[in-house]
Amino acid sequence: MKHPLPPFLSEATQAAFLSALSHELRSPLQGLVGWVTLLRYDGLEEADRRAAVEGIEQSVRTQAQLLDELAELGQLLSADLALKRETLDVRELLREAVAGLDRLAAERGVQVVVLPGPGPKTVGDHERLASAVAHLLTHAVRSTPDGGRVVVECAAEDGAVVVRVSDAGDGPTPTDGDAFDPVAPAAGPRRHGRLAVGLSIANYIVLCHGGHVSAERRASGPGSVYTVRLPAAR
Repeated sequence: MKHPLPPFLSEATQAAFLSALSHELRSPLQGLVGWVTLLRYDGLEEADRRAAVEGIEQSVRTQAQLLDELAELGQLLSADLALKRETLDVRELLREAVAGLDRLAAERGVQVVVLPGPGPKTVGDHERLASAVAHLLTHAVRSTPDGGRVVVECAAEDGAVVVRVSDAGDGPTPTDGDAFDPVAPAAGPRRHGRLAVGLSIANYIVLCHGGHVSAERRASGPGSVYTVRLPAAR
């Protein structure tokens, strides 16, 4: 089934997206060249060598994540993409996503807390919705300062399944108009100095399932709240 293109890939914005993408692909490579040049220095101190190795690893991870996101985006935009329809426990999707974030959360000292409650159900493609949740949580962890906390809530409200992801980011708070557009000047995805296609992918997946994602400032303190609404299973 062919779904409408996400807004940032419309004819009017494709050039801006490709320009930003080119920059994001080039930046980690420039970092790699710098670290490799440093490692060639014979008198390099051990502490500097470790820093260079860590820098190389981080650059490779950044590049790999962006390439993975672009590959996933390509699959989603495929003309023959078929979304499976099965009844899913949304709380189980959250558990899977949190488990997949163990390494990133531990590196940043960020605690991911899923508040207790019932497990509302929706109908959709397990792989795609699990990916959408994982992208939202990854963004929240990256947005939150080291040692902070990400809070996840899940509930049934007015015939819909609602998931709220609250981060404690200290950057500009996105609004609905630009939160999921990687090339918008004030977009949330750009506030960490990288093109986070993941948020746009999450939004697109939810839209393809008849749902909606919104973003707003937290009622108290710094940070944002991303709210996912999906049709509840009947």
